[in-house]
Amino acid sequence: FHKVTLEQMTFIGKLASPSRDNHKPSVQTWKPLDANQISEKEDELLRIEKNLTVLQEKLERQREASEKQSEEMEGKLEHEKMKNDEVAKQLKQEQTQLKYKQQQLNQEKKYMEEQYYVQRKSLEEMQEKVMSEQSQLISDKLSLAEERAKLDALAKLQGVSGTASFDAIQAKAEVHGALEAVRAAEMETVEERRRLKDKERFL
Repeated sequence: FHKVTLEQMTFIGKLASPSRDNHKPSVQTWKPLDANQISEKEDELLRIEKNLTVLQEKLERQREASEKQSEEMEGKLEHEKMKNDEVAKQLKQEQTQLKYKQQQLNQEKKYMEEQYYVQRKSLEEMQEKVMSEQSQLISDKLSLAEERAKLDALAKLQGVSGTASFDAIQAKAEVHGALEAVRAAEMETVEERRRLKDKERFL
């Protein structure tokens, strides 16, 4: 492209510059041109016109090629821009979806933690209630055993059968078993409370 342009500019310069012969001082008086000279001048003008036409056509082709190349580059740039915009849009949508899912997970985690705390609290209250009822049951059994022992002692004094003594022994055995159950329940409750506090500390 640069080579052709340089040649074209050189050619235009030659057309625009007069020949060295024209710079020479005229030593002859002016004479009208004859037919041959006029014909030669006309041929020269036609040649110059033809060369100018060829040059103009070349310039037009170069202009069209340059415009076509520019349009192709603009098309490629526009295509790349559309692709980049689409990728950016997709990334934004994915980020929005990821953020929404993260919020959902956080809400679910919070709900599960609250439910876990409520269930543990309810279980702890139930265990305390059971322990209270077991303590009351033990107290009632001890009172009953004491009454039976009194009756047994009275029966011995009055010479009554030893059935009451057997019942008192059986009642004491039941009370002992109940006490062991209460102790086991108390130990289990204490351990469960400890595990619950440890878990709450890590949440």
